[in-house]
Amino acid sequence: MPSHIDVRRGRWQQAMVANAKAIEANRAYRRQSPKYGFYGLYIAHDSHMFAFAAMMNGQRAEALRAIDDLVASMPEQWTIDYAAIADGYQVMPLEVRMRFGLWDEVLAAPDFPQRFPFARAMRHYARGVAHAAKGDTKQARAAQSEFLAASKAAADGMFGNNKTSDLLAIAADVLEGEILY
Repeated sequence: MPSHIDVRRGRWQQAMVANAKAIEANRAYRRQSPKYGFYGLYIAHDSHMFAFAAMMNGQRAEALRAIDDLVASMPEQWTIDYAAIADGYQVMPLEVRMRFGLWDEVLAAPDFPQRFPFARAMRHYARGVAHAAKGDTKQARAAQSEFLAASKAAADGMFGNNKTSDLLAIAADVLEGEILY
């Protein structure tokens, strides 16, 4: 996947182009073979990489479109059969909205199904950051408490090459910093 090199080198536009091509190839593949199977991980990864590159390139509309399309396009049954993979991707629309300071959209987002413990915990994190950014420390602390409680159910998973416990620990520190700031 050449866009990994582009991302590591900060070539955001090239990464967007490479991933746009990969997304189109995935669509063509799905027309031939509609079953996601484990390949759904790669389909999701291409859209995620596109959204990440768009975020880093300051292209809010492109990043939001890509990440929202990613989550909306995941077949419901696939998110059940591959819940451990789908879990981390579910919360990414909130992460993109955080990146662009869309706090009201973060706060309006509904909770995730029980099968997504990491996304559920990270939603509380995102809500805490949003409340802190809006100057509501009391609500930020309440969201922080919910985040810490929800993190216990999500601590033994993986997302990509990372342990969810490590990701949650970083989120805990970031949330505390945002509240203190």
